[in-house]
Amino acid sequence: MFRRAMLNSVMVFAALVTPIADGPLAQAASHASPPLGMPDSRTLNLPVLATGQLQNPDGAPAAGMVVAYAWPTNIPMRVGDQVTLTPVAWTEIENDGRFTLRASGSSALHRLASANGGYLNLSLEAGSADRHQQTNLSRYLGNGTFASGRATGESWPESPEVEAEPVVVRFSDNAQRVQANDRRTPYLPCFGEYDLVETKRADTVVGELNTESDTISGRFVYGEGNHADSDISIAAKPNGGRWSLAGTHHIANDDETRVFKDAVPMERLRILSSFDYHLYRDRCRHPSYRVVPHGWRTGVSSVAHLVPDCGGNDNSADYEPRTGFRRDTNRAATWSGAAEVFGASISARSGYSRYVTVEMKFGDRPIHTVCGDNAPPNRSHRVYSGIEVPGVPCRPGRPC
Repeated sequence: MFRRAMLNSVMVFAALVTPIADGPLAQAASHASPPLGMPDSRTLNLPVLATGQLQNPDGAPAAGMVVAYAWPTNIPMRVGDQVTLTPVAWTEIENDGRFTLRASGSSALHRLASANGGYLNLSLEAGSADRHQQTNLSRYLGNGTFASGRATGESWPESPEVEAEPVVVRFSDNAQRVQANDRRTPYLPCFGEYDLVETKRADTVVGELNTESDTISGRFVYGEGNHADSDISIAAKPNGGRWSLAGTHHIANDDETRVFKDAVPMERLRILSSFDYHLYRDRCRHPSYRVVPHGWRTGVSSVAHLVPDCGGNDNSADYEPRTGFRRDTNRAATWSGAAEVFGASISARSGYSRYVTVEMKFGDRPIHTVCGDNAPPNRSHRVYSGIEVPGVPCRPGRPC
């Protein structure tokens, strides 16, 4: 049975990858050949996958080409596998640097998204003259969304609750240089081909829970509704360079799993869960590497951290005795150093959603305060509670 399951997994994975054509010698920039046999997005009447601008290191617009590839996430893989990403869309970019990528939800993309809770993780590979730059993002495909033939003007959302924003692809000062004798167009120097070198699990910050002194209960839940829900950074290291972050991938799943952490009064906790990460070597730009989050493993751990209380905070709200606060909408903070993997420092963000919640129930003290760091607690990135009150903390049945 195990061998049959593994064979099925391999067959599914094989259906999700598409070989990249080994094209002719480079053509002139203004007459770049259509890569992968796909038409330029400018000629298509399909939903908008992504909009944005290609820029030089100084922020000035750059001409060139951008291609979107889809990554396999939450799909069984083994060290030594050769991975070819699935092409999604491409377009040539004029001198103003602006681009629009258009695509419908093909059967291959639906299979990729269904393994990741409806989310499609994408790599945008951009080229201009002899330079290459990439960034990563996610789009929500869902089930049955964006079938072929949908009208122009519709856009793929970032999530069911959040519309996608324009993306900037900016060449860094040390952007990958394309070799003059590369057999492909300089816009498309052998993108999307990788070797899986190593896998590793790492505890990664998924949120925080900061209770006040008169707290009956405080709970942080991750995976409510049976979905993990985190945006985790991609780390890239070019040949001879250092690790840097290049966008994010969304990690979700459809497993019947959720984890939680409870906190006692006046506990300030940063909460972590375990994720699988893959180390990929670029087959075309040796020895360039990427660290890519691949799936949620579950588990819970926590570390104490320092946060301010709500004293003097204008972004606060007061609660009377025996009330509570629950947050399950809007984005949370981005955590720098959320994980250390393969020598790279990874950032992560877990938005408060129907899948990630924080809840606190208060005791009998007359006033309880909840505040946010950059907005009222229902819209802020981070949520704190409590003002230090001298004396014995209030408890249920013991008025303050």
